Amino acid sequence: MSLDYDDREPLAVWEAVLFPNWRWEAYEEFEENLYFGRVKSPSTYGRWEYGVFTLEQLKTAGAYRIDTSLDNKNELFPDGGYELTRVVETEFEAFQQSGDRLFGK
Repeated sequence: MSLDYDDREPLAVWEAVLFPNWRWEAYEEFEENLYFGRVKSPSTYGRWEYGVFTLEQLKTAGAYRIDTSLDNKNELFPDGGYELTRVVETEFEAFQQSGDRLFGK
């Protein structure tokens, strides 16, 4: 099996709410909810690491699909949802809204 997936289109791509700067790309589905693919994160020093991950792991990380538009009715989140209720634009805005008195409120 070739590990050069840079030229291949992934089946699905996720990023995580709870893990900033993490990205999963699935290239093969072995069985339902079990994917072979790659992940890039601060733990991999910005390089791709190949392996198997599950839909349950994506749910735990708060992952969401980034390879589909929000107008599309496909599932955006692994739990079956596809609607965003609110997106915080930047970390600074999140600090401002947190009410910790350091940056705001």
